[in-house]
Amino acid sequence: MYAADHSFGRIFQEVTEGHRHDFVLHNGYLFRGLQLCIPDYSLRQQIISELHNKGHFGRDKTLALISFDFYWPKLTSDIAHYVDRCYNPSGVLDLAPIPRIGRFSPKADEMAKYLRGIHEQVKQTIHESNTKYKTRVDNHRRQVLFDVGDFVWAVLTRDRFPVGEYNKLKDRKIGPCEVVQKTNDNAYRLRLPSHLKTSDVFNVKHLSHCFVDSDDTTMNSRTSSFQPGVTDAGGSDTDDAELSDCTLMALRYHELEDQRKDGN
Repeated sequence: MYAADHSFGRIFQEVTEGHRHDFVLHNGYLFRGLQLCIPDYSLRQQIISELHNKGHFGRDKTLALISFDFYWPKLTSDIAHYVDRCYNPSGVLDLAPIPRIGRFSPKADEMAKYLRGIHEQVKQTIHESNTKYKTRVDNHRRQVLFDVGDFVWAVLTRDRFPVGEYNKLKDRKIGPCEVVQKTNDNAYRLRLPSHLKTSDVFNVKHLSHCFVDSDDTTMNSRTSSFQPGVTDAGGSDTDDAELSDCTLMALRYHELEDQRKDGN
């Protein structure tokens, strides 16, 4: 093989005769150091093609890959000649053809079921978390309902005061005030003192009951307004003993407010 090769024939003969020591024979193969010498056959082209086409490397990287294990004369020029004429890929080469018929993949089906299971588990966890949170919040939430004619305490928020009149020591609770209309379970319209220039609709969170004794039935039946001595029956001054404590407080509150208004 080497004796008839025009590239290594003379070298092979000199090595065999012991006149040359930069090449060695091992098991019938000629080596230049650790590089295997390749005769002038199509094997050279096959080596270049396989190593270069692994990643379509450039000339220098292809030369480094091949020269690490192989040697022959004009190795550099042969690689440069092949790389210069190699097809320059503009995209992915050797694309796998798309199958025309559907195929069942057990692993892909199992993966899809697994992902669907995770999604359902996340939804269930979120639902349970929201339910627990709602339960905890509802335990601390009080549902307060009022009827038309009830007397309540009302709290004035900061935005209900005229500009410049609000301060943190100013009275904020007014009442008792009568409920004159129920807008919904969260909003009620109250009968406010005439000097208050604010909306008469209050949120239920700003209202609280003016409690009345269970045996007292005079609040709604006898007094129809905050003016003392006026009753549904059209009678004269009402005896304080016949009025509920809450009604008396309402009457006294409006008397004081009217006096303060007249004084101003």
